[in-house]
Amino acid sequence: MFDFLPKLWTYTDEGGMATLWAAVITAVPALFAIFFAYRVGRRQIDIQGKQSDIMEKQSVIAERVAGIEEMKLKRELFDDRFDVYHATREWIRFIIGESRPPRVGPHAVEGEEQIIKTFLAEWDRSRFLFAPSVHKELRRLLTLSHQLHYHWKMRKGVDASGIDHADKEEQILAEFYLVSEDISAIFGDDLVLARSNEPLPDDITDEDDELFHAEGG
Repeated sequence: MFDFLPKLWTYTDEGGMATLWAAVITAVPALFAIFFAYRVGRRQIDIQGKQSDIMEKQSVIAERVAGIEEMKLKRELFDDRFDVYHATREWIRFIIGESRPPRVGPHAVEGEEQIIKTFLAEWDRSRFLFAPSVHKELRRLLTLSHQLHYHWKMRKGVDASGIDHADKEEQILAEFYLVSEDISAIFGDDLVLARSNEPLPDDITDEDDELFHAEGG
């Protein structure tokens, strides 16, 4: 049964087995090195893939945050513009209701002094919030209100210059009635709250927010 052993030892003595073992001993570390390099490389590829996914997700989150911030700024601007619109509307409504502009001082009725003061303040702000045409149109209406006040005080009849104050008063009031039919037309598209044609950004989850800030976003 063990007749082959002498031959094996003979083969070993002749150097064949030694050469074989030497080759095996040399190959094993190389195989381990290749396997280790493969595992390391595979892990690096997985890490790079995850990093790529994280960067892509951060980019999406950053775009959403930028969209939300843009919308907040637009909303703040809209609120400021709406304050101008609201003050103008209340001022015109008073003129139409009382057939005269609001006054200040001891002759003013309750609330009317605040109406004119608010309108004047918002009219001044309008130059920074709207196109120049809006401020110009509001100034035209303010000038008309001054003329209305003058003719309202003098409307008892025709003065020495031949001016019919009652007729002038009616003409100016007709102009204010016309404007009151669509006060928002004074401000045009600047009173439209929109973010171009793009949809509003989706809600950001707590997980997305933590990821964004954890990476220095």
